[in-house]
Amino acid sequence: MVDFEELRKIKFNELKTQKLTKVYDDFYSKIQEESENYSDERVKINYLNNYEDTKTIRLLKILTMTVRKNPDFDSMTPEEKELYEKVSKNLEEFQPRKQLKTTKTNKIRVLIDIPVFRGLDGNEYGPFDKGQEIELPSNEKQLLLVRNAAQALD
Repeated sequence: MVDFEELRKIKFNELKTQKLTKVYDDFYSKIQEESENYSDERVKINYLNNYEDTKTIRLLKILTMTVRKNPDFDSMTPEEKELYEKVSKNLEEFQPRKQLKTTKTNKIRVLIDIPVFRGLDGNEYGPFDKGQEIELPSNEKQLLLVRNAAQALD
């Protein structure tokens, strides 16, 4: 059994160090058993709150170990080791979606003098002289083509 005082000590140790505190292999089942022994509802709630705090601290430490690939298996319960393995596997399989779009630039010939303008992407372009050949992002190219201010070269 993990009595109230022992659980408080474990929680305190978890809070004061970045390393996992060594606990019983059957720590979680012992907590469950002990919580059923409290008849006073306030004491039981306080005990379970300490347990939840301790569990959360331990889980955060295990997740950090997983990301850093630096496990402390000696201090983990079997359930925690299993969690570590599952999260590690998922992290290894993680592939971020491509979020960067490649902006295709396009060559055009300017048909009229164009002062500085702000493109649809928020950037400033120009000024451009009549006859000048330039490259612009696709949206800005289309803007000038629609207004007959440029001619496509590709």
